[in-house]
Amino acid sequence: MGSRGESREPDRAIRARGGLGRTLDRRHCPRAGAAVRPGALKGLSRGYGDRVGVRYSARQIEAAIERLAGQLTADLAELNPVVVVLLKGSFMFAADLVRKLDFPLQLEFLAQKSYFGRQSSGVLEQTLNLTGPVRGRHVLVVDDISDTAYSIDQTVSYLKSLGPASLRTCCLLERIRDDAGFSVDYVGIRAEPGFLIGYGLDLDQEWRNLPFIGLLEEPDGA
Repeated sequence: MGSRGESREPDRAIRARGGLGRTLDRRHCPRAGAAVRPGALKGLSRGYGDRVGVRYSARQIEAAIERLAGQLTADLAELNPVVVVLLKGSFMFAADLVRKLDFPLQLEFLAQKSYFGRQSSGVLEQTLNLTGPVRGRHVLVVDDISDTAYSIDQTVSYLKSLGPASLRTCCLLERIRDDAGFSVDYVGIRAEPGFLIGYGLDLDQEWRNLPFIGLLEEPDGA
C-alpha cells in the first residue's frame, strides 16, 4: 500500500502445484486475474507465466518510495549520511530510493542471511562487511522488510558499537506485530501477515527479480 488509506486486500490469489500462489503486476499483465493452469508458474521469474494479481503493485511501491524520499530529504539532506544497504533483499528498494535522494551521501553494504525457505533461522549470518568507517557519521540503515525485527535490530546494535553520530532505519515493509520490540524510523508500507516475494524478496534465492511484491499462500487445509 502507498498509504494507510489504501486497501490491504490482495487483488486475486491463485493455487498452483505445490500449494504456492504466485502473483503478477496488473500493469505488466493487463488481463490480471485470469485462470492459471497448474504448474504454469514454475518459470515465473524467467517469463512471468500467466496473469494473476499482486499484493503490492509496482505503482504502490513507487508511491511509497516517493514518500520516503521526501521524509529522508527533509531529515538528512544537510548531514552527508552513510547509507548502509542490507543485502540481498533490499537491493532493488535501495537502488530506487537513493536515486531519489538529491543530496550528498555515501553507500555501504552489509550482506546477511537469516532465512532458510520460509523460516527464520534465528541466527544472523554476516557475509559482507563495511568497507569504510562510520564513526562520527550519520548513518541510515536501509532494509527490505522488518519482519521479526531480529536482523535489523542486531544490525543496529552492531553499527552503534562503531560509534556513529546518529543512526536511523528505513524499511520498505514493516510487518504489523503487537509484540515487536523494535520500531523502524521510516516505513514505506505496513504489511500484514503472509510470506512475501518479489522486488528483492526471495524464497530460497528465487523471485527477487519480480517488479512487484507478491504473496505466497498455503493451500486450503494446510
